[in-house]
Amino acid sequence: MISPTIQTEIKKFYMAQPDFGNLPMQELDRLSEATRFKRVHRGQWIFDQGDELSDVYFLKEGHVKVTAMNAEGDLTYLSFLTPQAIFPLRGILNGEEYCYNSIAITDLEVYIVPVTEIRRVIIHNYACLVSFIQRMERLVERTTSLIEQTTSSNATQRVCQVLSGLKAEYGQKRGAVRQIPFQILLKDLAVLSGTTTETVTTVVKQLQQQNKIRYNRKLISFIWFRTGMNYEKRRTTRENFRFN
Repeated sequence: MISPTIQTEIKKFYMAQPDFGNLPMQELDRLSEATRFKRVHRGQWIFDQGDELSDVYFLKEGHVKVTAMNAEGDLTYLSFLTPQAIFPLRGILNGEEYCYNSIAITDLEVYIVPVTEIRRVIIHNYACLVSFIQRMERLVERTTSLIEQTTSSNATQRVCQVLSGLKAEYGQKRGAVRQIPFQILLKDLAVLSGTTTETVTTVVKQLQQQNKIRYNRKLISFIWFRTGMNYEKRRTTRENFRFN
């Protein structure tokens, strides 16, 4: 049984979400009652690719890494989730299995809802359905931007492009630097940039020597890192990248 205090917090969380903020109070009450609260420790798996899609997760606090693998066991997709994320989005309306793995890369606080309840809410509330479609569009936009950043045939350039994208997407101001608030492995950067871990290691070392980034305890800090592409505005022009 969820305590009244947590029940109130859950309802406030939903009311602050664009997807659910306009739901009738009766619907909010039902959704809140169907929701479970859970703390997840760093390093714990949340669900595995191929498991039955039974629940949907709302990330209240913390960060999650999601990965997908092909039949040969090769990593084919990697992304990171930040607070307020809903996951999985893929399959949320009619999927039967989770399409990727998810692991906590920090300690988490999550709200868990049966997927059947989420589907009922989305399908029967037009404003909620529109908001979910918009959320999906933003996900597609971010994914497309990442793909555009890895089209260069130059591996070094691709690594720099991915770093620039990560800074724009996740970087938080920390004094004189902008830091990504969760650990990123060099092999993760290799997957994102479509190159080898050896190449990523070389590029990261060069950027550290140039005093442009710091990579300490798997945390990336950007000291002064700029590219010719305005990632924040999602421009699609493919200009040559440079460090200034």
